[in-house]
Amino acid sequence: MAKNLVILKENDIIFSETGLIEFGFAPMKLPRNSHIYNQVLWGSIGWATPASFGAGIAAKNKRVILVTGDGSHQLTAQEVSSMMRYGIHPIIIVINNSGYSIERAMCKNPMDVFNDISSWDYSKLPLVFKGNAWTVKAKTNKEFDEALKHAEYEQKERLCYIELFTDKMDMPKITKKFISNSLAKV
Repeated sequence: MAKNLVILKENDIIFSETGLIEFGFAPMKLPRNSHIYNQVLWGSIGWATPASFGAGIAAKNKRVILVTGDGSHQLTAQEVSSMMRYGIHPIIIVINNSGYSIERAMCKNPMDVFNDISSWDYSKLPLVFKGNAWTVKAKTNKEFDEALKHAEYEQKERLCYIELFTDKMDMPKITKKFISNSLAKV
């Protein structure tokens, strides 16, 4: 995530999944009274999807935005059905980089198969749960910008689900620096 999410507003509740995504949010300036939550202490991937559901239940008057990776999302994606069941309308951004890129960055061989995951068509996931959802795939910066603008409008009435495609090794510069410094100490 090279630039600030242009849709962030005052009072937003943002969930940043464990792994690469938290590095993307590190240099961002958030709007006033918005809050970002991540879980770096235990590195428990998959926590952000159900956490964003809980926030949606607890703070119905605030907008919830979830930014998660494909690998993490596969662990707890069923909570999207709970969001739809209870009429929660978050904006969900699933970064599809075909696996565990944070793990790839720390491996001697980044393309080892244990960093791969099953291929899902994430944009169709909300349709499986038969709820009120708007879904889209974004493969370019322009498509992503358009999806964010459209989601800002759609989110008022229904769950928004954006599948964003990136390369396997696409990651913020700060991530690369942190990992290279950390591995140098080992």
